[in-house]
Amino acid sequence: MHATYARRLPIISILTLVLAGCLGKADEPGSLSTSSQNSTQASEAQAASDSNAPVSDRFAAANRCLSITQVDTGKTLSLNNQTWQFTDASPATPILFRATDLGEYLLYTPQGGFIGAEGAAVLAAPARTAEWRLQAANRTLASGTGQPAFTLTQVDGMQTMGSAQTADSSNPPPTGSRLHLKPAQGCAVFPEIDLQVQGRPFSGKSPNGEVLGFADVHVHWGTTRFLADAHYGAPFHKYGVSHAVGDCKELHGPEGRQDYVGNLYGGAPTATHATKGWPTFTSWPAAASLTHEGMYYRWVERAWRSGLRLMVNEAAENETLCTVVSTIRGKPQNCNEMDGALAQMDFLRSMERYVDAQSGGPGMGWFRIVESPAEARRIIESGKLAVVLGIEISHLFNCTLKYATVPGQPDTAGCDEKSIDEQLDRLWKAGVRQAYTLVQFDNALGGNGIFEGTVLNAGNRVDTGRFWSTYDCPEEPYFYDSKNGAIMGSAPGAFNGDDPLSAAIRTSTAGQAPVYRTDRKQCNARSITPLGRYAISKMMDKGIIIDIDHVELRMKTEILDMARQRKYPIVSSHGGHGGITQKQALEIYRSGGLIYDYKGNGQQFVKSMKKSQQAHQDAGATSLFAFGFGADTNGLGPQAVARPSGSKPVKYPFTLYQGSDWSSLFDKTEPVSVGQQKSGTRLYDINREGMAHYGLVADFVEEVRLEGGREALDALFRSAESYLQMWERVERAR
Repeated sequence: MHATYARRLPIISILTLVLAGCLGKADEPGSLSTSSQNSTQASEAQAASDSNAPVSDRFAAANRCLSITQVDTGKTLSLNNQTWQFTDASPATPILFRATDLGEYLLYTPQGGFIGAEGAAVLAAPARTAEWRLQAANRTLASGTGQPAFTLTQVDGMQTMGSAQTADSSNPPPTGSRLHLKPAQGCAVFPEIDLQVQGRPFSGKSPNGEVLGFADVHVHWGTTRFLADAHYGAPFHKYGVSHAVGDCKELHGPEGRQDYVGNLYGGAPTATHATKGWPTFTSWPAAASLTHEGMYYRWVERAWRSGLRLMVNEAAENETLCTVVSTIRGKPQNCNEMDGALAQMDFLRSMERYVDAQSGGPGMGWFRIVESPAEARRIIESGKLAVVLGIEISHLFNCTLKYATVPGQPDTAGCDEKSIDEQLDRLWKAGVRQAYTLVQFDNALGGNGIFEGTVLNAGNRVDTGRFWSTYDCPEEPYFYDSKNGAIMGSAPGAFNGDDPLSAAIRTSTAGQAPVYRTDRKQCNARSITPLGRYAISKMMDKGIIIDIDHVELRMKTEILDMARQRKYPIVSSHGGHGGITQKQALEIYRSGGLIYDYKGNGQQFVKSMKKSQQAHQDAGATSLFAFGFGADTNGLGPQAVARPSGSKPVKYPFTLYQGSDWSSLFDKTEPVSVGQQKSGTRLYDINREGMAHYGLVADFVEEVRLEGGREALDALFRSAESYLQMWERVERAR
């Protein structure tokens, strides 16, 4: 969560935000080439292709317009009165092969239906019986045609197209089941979100030998099911956009009245909202709509096509809020934060596979999950998006904390050194390369950084059994002025709504809160523990990138001291929650680390960049200075606001990589034209809406150009390189 936004919300509206946790190859070295992928209207998820290229393998049918012919009989698949069969009719019915997985497809008819069981009516909506698996019929070309032969079998194994028999890979294909797939024309367009980006994504290296592209080092792309389904929508669905971001009524209830988390954000527990997403998107996604999907994969693709080349995905969960919400819904579920985070990583890998399926086969997609800086470099140089897996939870390694209820008795830690080793290995094997030691609440490793003094305190009471103990925050220069502690309020009194969530929190926080000094900001008195030192040392041994946002102020210093001894880089990815002093910021830069601020609009980005650039210089840092951001999208973090009144507006369409503001870094980069983003029937404008969804990161690049010109663009587009250099220093220091 970004505290700057939090101050603008009523206390009751901050509840969930704070409880949940903000949450092709280069042609030649030294040159910049373009990838072979086409512009948005011809991309893999758009209209059916009229390409005459043959279907070479089981993956190559993806999003192609094809006819289906039986090899043995010459009959073609044809529709008649909403049923289908193989006949001698000519021409054959064109069918769009919409990929649902690698080698698996929905067969979409010109009338917008789906081919199901033979002899049955064409389905009006996708279903399991309409999913078909394409496989090679044999190892040789079909008799005398020069074309491969395939079989199509329902994924549930019930029927092989063209034969009453089911397919058996150990036996010859049943008679009538061998099929030719031939390029056709006249297919219907499968519903999908447009990109409005014309031009080929760049690849290769910039003229100075670096990777080119910008980095978002803090997003939550996989939080589809976190907080017990408080979040509606998903970044992809095998049946398409209407299922991924359709109607939130299924979770949030009629008129959104059961959006308990989102309603509290707005300060009105009984608030309502329009629930319909695709195709109208009346009320969401929006910059302040935090419980709806903001990272549908096509929106992220738009950002990638506009220069995004590195992303750190932070898996997030909050056991306290998840338990409360699931209890209210009457659907108890496993709210263990480690389990939830690892499930999100599995989900992200399934999305990687899905994008591969849309793109023509394994490894063909535009984003790849990476596990080393060397691998990330290869991916970025090939023109794709490198995704680093991170984790941002309060109970890292299951290191929960329950304070003793009887004076003199020991507190209860949910972990020990052995279990920390086991859980660290578990995360490493899952591909995690960046982590927080804690987020919103105290745990067995240490204390969290206070940046809001009321609702977070209530959350800490629910999670650990005790409100915070505090001390007066030091009066010294701060790099982040707004997050260094907070004036403490009365936590139980904040939850005065008559909604189920407020009532549950009131019950959980019953009892007298401590009396705090109210004329000075308070910091958390709990700092690093022996278990915390052990865990951080082991994370450094492993080569985990350590992010100190959300850590208590003195604990930040403890971690930086440990890092100095090992020459180990430390990062701050999205605003330094809990405070970062000026001394600490300089130490981060001296460590070889980096500081990327929470993503604002273009004006805010340039202001933060200049502040960070000055700190980098003051530290005498020898590392590359560049400046990316942490958007915190999908993590209950408010998104960038509209452009300020009176500022120069973004004008559509605009052109990237061309003009006097683009330096020699872009000399060999082909121009890319970006139009106004359209999702279904909804048209988005960053001037008045800010970052309503992640696709508007493309428009943000133009904002940066307008506000900061060449200097800001160079800093932005070298931010992926800066992150990789930091990561390489981490590997050397472990």
